[in-house]
Amino acid sequence: MGHSSHLWTRFGTDADPVRDRLSRLSGPARDDGRTVLEAVVALSIIAATAAAWSQLATTAAHAERSGDQRNVAVEIAASEIEILRVTPGIEDGADSDGGLVDYEGLTILADASGPSQSEDVDVDGTTYTIDRYVLDPGSTSWRRIVVEVRWNDRGIDNDIRVDTAIPIIPEPSTIGADLLVNGSFEFPNGGGPAPGTWGIYTVEGWTSDRSDGRIEVWPTGFSSTPASDGDFLLELNVSVPRTLSQTVNVTPGAVYEWAIDHRGRSNDDTMEVLVDGAVVATHTTPRGAWVTYSGTYQATGNTLTLGFRAVDSGGVGNLIDNARLSLVGTNVALGATATQASIYANDLARYGPANAVDGLTGGNWPGDDISITTTYGSWWEVDLGAEHSIRQIRIHNRTDCCGDRLGAAGVMIGSSSFGNDSLADASSAATWSTTLSASPGAYVELDVPSSVGRYVRIQLPPTGTPYLQLAEVEVIGVEVVAD
Repeated sequence: MGHSSHLWTRFGTDADPVRDRLSRLSGPARDDGRTVLEAVVALSIIAATAAAWSQLATTAAHAERSGDQRNVAVEIAASEIEILRVTPGIEDGADSDGGLVDYEGLTILADASGPSQSEDVDVDGTTYTIDRYVLDPGSTSWRRIVVEVRWNDRGIDNDIRVDTAIPIIPEPSTIGADLLVNGSFEFPNGGGPAPGTWGIYTVEGWTSDRSDGRIEVWPTGFSSTPASDGDFLLELNVSVPRTLSQTVNVTPGAVYEWAIDHRGRSNDDTMEVLVDGAVVATHTTPRGAWVTYSGTYQATGNTLTLGFRAVDSGGVGNLIDNARLSLVGTNVALGATATQASIYANDLARYGPANAVDGLTGGNWPGDDISITTTYGSWWEVDLGAEHSIRQIRIHNRTDCCGDRLGAAGVMIGSSSFGNDSLADASSAATWSTTLSASPGAYVELDVPSSVGRYVRIQLPPTGTPYLQLAEVEVIGVEVVAD
């Protein structure tokens, strides 16, 4: 009868989730001719009922066995747990890792709880028993996943178990809905510091750059400081300056608005707002009152990580609460039908209106194709195809020279085409309008206070220059759908 080899790896719900992707470890040879079995169990959370799980978590487990090396991997994906791959045995010294055999069909509902589910899989005469179950299904921010793989090979029992907490990442939201989990830093299942005290806690939905992922929490009213929302608030300086962050799923190219309430503790405190690790804003706030800061960011990938980092070097300071992240809209002008008053050199391909809605923002003429007109009072207009709620207009100007030609241009939104209206008449007919500065620069971002319209126009004054030059115009919004 063979001996048993076991390894038990435990990550409780307060652990900082491991975020490395699936890796495979090789087994070093031993003097007695045996090798060390190296098994990697990867838990990749993609989707679960109403919320998608896309945060990766990986943990490695080791068990000694006699004979050939094997690699085993388990994946949780699309609300299922699957054997991802089993590498058949390799003789010592082999330079190939053998063929990869994929197995499917080992499923479990991601919100299930209770008894373990078990299934056997045969690989090259070795039976692998996979037990799996989910604990704490009621949490909105975490799932505790337990997976155990057991097998006997050549009389030796092997047992690998992973018990880990995985964050739930919400799906991209509808317009205006908050994407963040637990933006007011609450404890929905109880817990947190009692009134009049404070403590270091794991906050659902969030992680810090401490090794344990925790952060300092105050109950409302502690140190005469009320929470701006809910019953708790956070302090970013935890003995040293800390960073707090959360990752959500987003739509590439869409624009999102972040917001945070900030307050100095004893003096003026400074913090940075981070998106995907880059600083997008820095704010200094005095003590005594909450101040709300906000901004927008255009997503470049499928996920977005919003973070808040203390700048002050002290061990206390930077109180925050009520973090929000919501979808503003997508670029609804991309590929839409555009027209303009005239075309430079009558060259539609090089200087026509479609060049300003082709998704290319480069304005270095003549290398980049841009929209250029040739008549005084010139205009450019895009038809969005239907009424849209518009939140932003982004204008990319010519950059190699002559950027001031866009100066004093009018920008308008309307429900019908402005036709050949003068700038004054078009502005009067618009549902929203504004005038650019005399020197607008290479890029102009205009926030629009929830205006509805189908047409967006940019128009030069009747005197000055005949050359309206646009590298790209982005209209950020969402189509208005009748109830």
